[in-house]
Amino acid sequence: MHTKRILISLLIGALNILAACSVFQPQRDAALREIKLNLTYIPNVQFAPLYVAIENGYFTDEGLEVDLAYGNEADFVALLGADKEKFMIASGEQVLLARAQGLPVV
Repeated sequence: MHTKRILISLLIGALNILAACSVFQPQRDAALREIKLNLTYIPNVQFAPLYVAIENGYFTDEGLEVDLAYGNEADFVALLGADKEKFMIASGEQVLLARAQGLPVV
């Protein structure tokens, strides 16, 4: 139960960070900016805040078209550290392991 709360908090925090970044200011007169957000595992209830945000057009309102991708967490972290991917939601354990290997992830 404690892990679920942490994951939900991380998801909400990631959404807040995406919304607050200056590079993500609404683009009212331009085409939507396509963003790929890598998620771990498979589509699951833990990603419900993202599904709700997409369904209700919250990202679109901010000028974003968010594409969700699912896969192996360690692989996505490695791609992120190699600057081949830009965004993902990862566990704290994977971030610590990546940092220990010298990958520049936060």
